[in-house]
Amino acid sequence: MAVGRQRRPLHVSRMLHMVYASKRMANYSPQVGRTAWSKYLIGTQEQFYALFADTPGRSVRTVKFTNDGIQLLSGSDDRTLRYWDLATQECLANLNNIHKDYIRAQTRYPGSPHLWVTGGFDRNICIVDLRSNMAVMRLEHVDQVNDVLVVPSGGVLAAAGGPCVSLWDISMSGRKLMLLESHAKAVMNLGMDGSGTRLLSGGLDGCVKVTSMSTFEIEYTFSFNGQVLAISLGINGDRVAAGLSSGEVVIRQRSRVINEDPPRRNQDVSEYILGLSLGGSTGKRERTTPFPGTKRYFERGNAEAADEGENVAWSAPKPRFRVHDKLLRSFQYSAALDSVLGQLHPATTCTVLEELILRDGLVFALRGRTGARLTPLIVFLSQNITTPFYTRLLVSVTFSFLEICAPQLGSLDENSQKQLGKLRQTVRDEIELQKELQRLLGTVAILVSPHPRE
Repeated sequence: MAVGRQRRPLHVSRMLHMVYASKRMANYSPQVGRTAWSKYLIGTQEQFYALFADTPGRSVRTVKFTNDGIQLLSGSDDRTLRYWDLATQECLANLNNIHKDYIRAQTRYPGSPHLWVTGGFDRNICIVDLRSNMAVMRLEHVDQVNDVLVVPSGGVLAAAGGPCVSLWDISMSGRKLMLLESHAKAVMNLGMDGSGTRLLSGGLDGCVKVTSMSTFEIEYTFSFNGQVLAISLGINGDRVAAGLSSGEVVIRQRSRVINEDPPRRNQDVSEYILGLSLGGSTGKRERTTPFPGTKRYFERGNAEAADEGENVAWSAPKPRFRVHDKLLRSFQYSAALDSVLGQLHPATTCTVLEELILRDGLVFALRGRTGARLTPLIVFLSQNITTPFYTRLLVSVTFSFLEICAPQLGSLDENSQKQLGKLRQTVRDEIELQKELQRLLGTVAILVSPHPRE
């Protein structure tokens, strides 16, 4: 496509369908260093085909032919989408209420000649009805939109902008399907393979990601030595062409697994060829087993399974430390005590308390606790202080608790005061029970003692 204010014919292409594939047009003058033209031309080597006038000083960023090839849509930096007629060279519609910022991308909607998809720097993707000149659906991307694409089936719409690619289900009123964040820098171009099952995205990070439309997972990544501005996938799906910011056009071909055997008699030839395309292969590499006694045999690695009849020496599993063990090893005494206070088995909590006493760390574990952190400890003491196996330990812990936390006991909340009252009542009941047992023990001692002879 030719751009400029020139009177002599411009060389574009002898076939109009070559212009049909063009997506962008820039009217920039390197001599003056700014936008210098207000008209753009479409023509052949013999004559001009059409001449359109646009807003002075505004760059036309994207042009696209309609399905019938007799109309043209253009989007420019004046936030306007224009609908042109090639026969009369007139502007049929001037849509300046669709976007609020630069228009940078557009594409046809499959299956309907009246619907058009546009994207701009206002982060909006609009589906425009050319009959009413209104946006029938508006979707929002997370960043400025650089390219839009509609899956050939017409059900899924993709938009690229920033390091993300957004996918929407148009048939479900624009429900968002997925946000792909596989690129490190801005995504500049989108593409589809011939089958319409894989989405290609190229960005300024120098990578082209091939994403499956069924699982939304990356199947393959092509890396290039430059920023990727344009991409295209081969018909067979095994080659990717990329246009780089350095001016280079690089073609990469995915490595294939070579199958030395021809297709089987009952295997379709198309299935055999399809296996060599992107995403799968019918070829299989035969794994050669190393001969015993060779260097390769002894360097097989730990993942190699033992052969039948070999003696296997199992190594003891490494001990796994629990959370409180790791905290004790790092001298986090208060956190170690908090990690075991809520457990069902009191043996673990008492073990940690004994370890803290041996390390002289009980004071550090209890110091600085507020009402919310004192309540679990008071509940544990009131529930287990009467257990004979833990009584001696927990009585010592209770004395230390009352001595260290005495200043905070007066400012406890209602729940903590209630639990502290339960602990006090439990201790009183235990003391009364011990007194009764002492009296009963004395009575039993009198009964079983031998009577003195008269």
